[in-house]
Amino acid sequence: MTIQNSKLTYIKSIAKRYPNFDFCILHFEFKKGFTLLEMLISLSIFSVIIMMAAGIMISVQNAREKVGTVLLMQDNIRFTLELFSREIRTGALYQTTTKGRTACGAARVPLNSELSFTHWNQGFPQPRTYFLYDTDNNGAPDTIMRVKQGSFSASDCSNPSIVTPFTDTDNMAVERLRFDLFGQTPGASDGQPWVRIILRARSRGVKTQLQSVLNIQTTMSQRLRDL
Repeated sequence: MTIQNSKLTYIKSIAKRYPNFDFCILHFEFKKGFTLLEMLISLSIFSVIIMMAAGIMISVQNAREKVGTVLLMQDNIRFTLELFSREIRTGALYQTTTKGRTACGAARVPLNSELSFTHWNQGFPQPRTYFLYDTDNNGAPDTIMRVKQGSFSASDCSNPSIVTPFTDTDNMAVERLRFDLFGQTPGASDGQPWVRIILRARSRGVKTQLQSVLNIQTTMSQRLRDL
């Protein structure tokens, strides 16, 4: 920045009168700022970083929620299989039946999803029946029912003291249950009677993209040989 000689002479004369006066105008410099393009680029980069950070946080939260539902499913299925094993190993006279289909409705009890046997508890026979059931009658099975008596009717299907839900429908839906029996023919060469259980469960109570599916197959045998 240039200043005319006459004005510069005047300023110098003022400076002689006031020696402590700071003549910034003599050291004037243009300060550079951000252009509009630079501001737009900076905002774009900042927005991308924020979106990436938010995406990571959401992914972590979804992963935690999914792991939690899987753990609940595993606990529920573990309890189910443990009780299955306890009663089947001390049971006898295994047979696939249609008691549930007859009493509770064929549309609500799938085929090959029902097992009846006699459970021996401290020397006393106790009948048991397990079958897959559609509790809300929407065409999709969701829980395993357990019956502690030999026969039951349609009115008993809504009586929780007789037909008891065996799995937690709030956190898990059992979509498939199948019982396959082997070694039922009495005799020394029949092998030990045993049952193969195929189970498929899906988590509930979460968004569809966070649902997990578990497919399980296991075998359980009668403790005493059926000779």
